[in-house]
Amino acid sequence: MKSERRKESSIKKFILLAFLSLLLTIACINENSSDHGESSLDKISNNAEVLNIDDFTSIGLHIYREYDVSELLNAEGAWSDMWKDQGGPY
Repeated sequence: MKSERRKESSIKKFILLAFLSLLLTIACINENSSDHGESSLDKISNNAEVLNIDDFTSIGLHIYREYDVSELLNAEGAWSDMWKDQGGPY
């Protein structure tokens, strides 16, 4: 009786693992094959100048929160942010 339960439990675990593996594989395939399109955001590169937050918000960065940086060495600012999508609600 116990060996039958163990066998049944092992089969259920195997089926669950196989299903989750299949689901993960399908999700990865869909992610790679979907049409992401070209990004319309400008590329920002370090050209030895110090940028400020306005340089980023002017090209579509949405600021959610500014953090206290008084205890961070050499920090001028820290923000929680997200790039705006052209079709987004921002």
